[in-house]
Amino acid sequence: MVSISSHELINLIAAFLWPLTRILGFIAIAPPFGNNGVPVQVKLALGVFLAMIVAPMIDPIQDVDMLSITGIMISIKITSNVPSG
Repeated sequence: MVSISSHELINLIAAFLWPLTRILGFIAIAPPFGNNGVPVQVKLALGVFLAMIVAPMIDPIQDVDMLSITGIMISIKITSNVPSG
C-alpha cells in the first residue's frame, strides 16, 4: 500500500500549480490564444497538458504554501513578469 503524507501531497500539488500559473498566464496573452476565438476549455486543457510535461523537469521552487502570504506574493510576481505584448 502506498502511503503519502499531507506535506508530500501539498508539495506535489504545488510543484504542478507553480508552472501551471505561469503557463496559463502566458496562454492568456499569447497572440494565437489571447482572442475570443479560442474557447477557454481549449486554453485550460493546453495549459494543464503543458504543465504536466514541464513540472517534472523543473526544480521545486521552495517549500512555500501556495495559499500563504508568501505564496500569493510569489504568484503575483510570476504573473506580473509575463510580458504584455
